[in-house]
Amino acid sequence: MQRDDPTFRIRGVDFDPALNRFRTTSNWRSLEPRIMALLLVLARNENRVVSRDALLDEVWGEGGSDEALTQSISALRSVFADRADSPRVIETIRKKGYRLIAPVERLDAADEPTHMARPGGRFVPASLHAVWRRPTGELRRVSLLISLAAGVLLLVVLALFRGDGIDPDPDYELDIEDADVELDTRDDPDF
Repeated sequence: MQRDDPTFRIRGVDFDPALNRFRTTSNWRSLEPRIMALLLVLARNENRVVSRDALLDEVWGEGGSDEALTQSISALRSVFADRADSPRVIETIRKKGYRLIAPVERLDAADEPTHMARPGGRFVPASLHAVWRRPTGELRRVSLLISLAAGVLLLVVLALFRGDGIDPDPDYELDIEDADVELDTRDDPDF
């Protein structure tokens, strides 16, 4: 991975290689450095098959294994909610390797996507790829909790300040000795 790798977007997910992180909506999440390096190799070879051996050599060097590569590809697919049996981002080419099939958009300083060059590929205006995204489950839960807290607070405030038309007299004292109160204790076994 090069320190000058630009921030880029694939299928609505933004990646920041310099900080090994990604975001799908507004929250950045960290990504393991080897998984980011794997994605960068695939992104640099967009729409071309990259052999398993080439990926192992470039990302892991001598210490890589087929199992590590398979697990890393699986982790990368989970970032995109991609599936091996119906790929939208990473395609498995049997007995050969992997191919990034989703367009890679470079993000400039204004965070607006501009397409990276694709050998033999067509350029599509980035504005056509803008998709309205619904809030994630976490954002919905936070919104629900805030709404619930605001409702409870409103009920407490209404209960505290509700007026029932009685203006208590601070000089009034209850004289219990003069009160004519009869208690019916016939049915209560404790009396």
